[in-house]
Amino acid sequence: MKLAGLLASIVLLVACSERTEEAARPYEAAYYVGTAPSIPSELSVFPFRGNAVTVGLPVLLGRPVFSSDGRAIYGAAYDRSLRKTTLSRVELSPIRVTMLPGVEPFLINNFAITAGQDLAIISGSRKNGNSRECGIFAVGLDD
Repeated sequence: MKLAGLLASIVLLVACSERTEEAARPYEAAYYVGTAPSIPSELSVFPFRGNAVTVGLPVLLGRPVFSSDGRAIYGAAYDRSLRKTTLSRVELSPIRVTMLPGVEPFLINNFAITAGQDLAIISGSRKNGNSRECGIFAVGLDD
C-alpha cells in the first residue's frame, strides 16, 4: 500500500513538473526551410502537444536567425525596390515582413540580433566613400 501511494505521488510530481516546464517556455520548437526562390519558404512548428504545423512564409530568408522570444525570424532577403539584399524581419503572429533600415550599405557575411531586438551585429563590409570597410558592426534596428 505504501508503494502504491509513493508511485501515485511520483506520477503527480512528474505531471506537475511537465506542466510547469511547458509554462516556462514561451514558444515551441521550430524549423525554417528556405532553399531557393523557386521553392516556397516554410516554417514548421513542433508543439509540445499535438502535431507539427507548417506555415508558408512570404519571403525567402538567407542565414535565418530566430529572435530571442521566438516571435520573429530575421534574415537576408532581396529587396526589389533597392535591387539588393538587405536584412528583413518576419513577424510570425500575424505574419508581416519588414525590411530593416540602416543595413543597406552592408554586404553581410553573417549577423546576430541582440535579445532586445534593437541591434544587429553584422560581420561583413560596408561602403566607406570609394572603398569598402570590413569588420564587425553594430547597427540600430529602431524602425
